Amino acid sequence: MKNLIRKILKEETPKFNKFELGAFKMIDRVGIEKFIDDYLKHMGIEDYEKEVELIWKYLKDYDGGCDEYINFVLDAPEISYMFYDGDNGIQDMVKGFLEDDYDYGFDGYECYYDEYQLDDINEENMKIIIKIYKSQKEEDETLRYFIKNGELESIIGCAYSSSQHAADIDALHQDFLEGVHEVTDKINGKWDWDTHTLKGRISVCDIMNHEDALPILEESLEQGYRWADVVDTIVEKEWEDVWAGYEGDVLFGEPVSISEYKHFRYGGAGTLDKQEFNEYLYSRLYDEYSSFM
Repeated sequence: MKNLIRKILKEETPKFNKFELGAFKMIDRVGIEKFIDDYLKHMGIEDYEKEVELIWKYLKDYDGGCDEYINFVLDAPEISYMFYDGDNGIQDMVKGFLEDDYDYGFDGYECYYDEYQLDDINEENMKIIIKIYKSQKEEDETLRYFIKNGELESIIGCAYSSSQHAADIDALHQDFLEGVHEVTDKINGKWDWDTHTLKGRISVCDIMNHEDALPILEESLEQGYRWADVVDTIVEKEWEDVWAGYEGDVLFGEPVSISEYKHFRYGGAGTLDKQEFNEYLYSRLYDEYSSFM
């Protein structure tokens, strides 16, 4: 609506001649791609430089193309190239996550037990543990000593480690997803889990804000009449920026850097889900002590 109001106001000002206004209205009606591909060469304009001047005036003075959009669909491999690879193969990990095809295994996670883990055990599981303790403890043996020196140490520690491992993966994936949306923010990118693609769009007037848009348009019109060539060239230049480690001019942000120290050095990047921990613990208790349950 704002663009429409601006155009009405501009039409009331003798800034454009009748030919230009007629051409601009035609572009508004049929779209810039159809205009350039099918109509421009039949407008009777004497040379391509005048054609460039007309299109550029439409975009920059008439504020045209702001209600017309170019759609983008990017797949997981393309998105993964927008991440720094680092020392841990981040790009392959991002690709696997976005394609929902990953298996990190359990490397680096031992079944570590510490007494602080007892604070997160729910009432149901603690009752089971106390039953086991009362039936098997030595005389005067405390509960904490019984756990530390028996099978329960491994059961609790492995359940806790499994839950922490899951939390760490969730935290890593959250950083991946935030990075995806951050680097494609200029095209309002949203990852579609149904199609495993990112869908975004940018207005014609915004993509033509690229620093090389004018010479790209000039070269395209000199060689032929294909709007797609203009868009493709700008997209190619944006990818060149990404591959060189720079922020794109109009489409893409700076490549994403994932903190490998945070996610891979010691673990513990994610916040443990106590409910999930107790579900893991109940399952392990059942496997070993079903008669107490």
